[in-house]
Amino acid sequence: MNLGILYIRGVGVDADRQRGAQLIQEAATSGFAGGQFNLGVLLESGIGLPKDPVAARKWYLLAAEGGSARAQFNLGILLLRPEAGKTDPVESLKWLLLAAKGEVPDLRQQANSAALALAQRLSRKQVARAGDAAMEWARRQPSGNRATADIAR
Repeated sequence: MNLGILYIRGVGVDADRQRGAQLIQEAATSGFAGGQFNLGVLLESGIGLPKDPVAARKWYLLAAEGGSARAQFNLGILLLRPEAGKTDPVESLKWLLLAAKGEVPDLRQQANSAALALAQRLSRKQVARAGDAAMEWARRQPSGNRATADIAR
């Protein structure tokens, strides 16, 4: 997967976004959360692959379930965009809350701000449902389930 990022960025190799996307897709389909997150980024932005926010949502979800805080954040934001499928503000808030508790320092503040802004637009009942869902998700995770392969930004 790292080689795929190098191809996309043209670092140490001639830039080849399609080849980079292919390598990242291979990592994603093998179950690697970092690859799943990065494939979501490529699909959301249309880098090396056709832009497809619905498919990006799928890959972000897989990586988010694997513990990737960056995927949790991106998924939380994407769940509010109609072009990515049915919007779901409660599920969005759940993932933003989880990203705000993640181990990525530069992301915690951003996720916290986004979660607070979204919570202000929801009912108390919706906020409570999102908080309960986030706590339930966290409770089900094995100790130490934090992805360390959040590479793309």
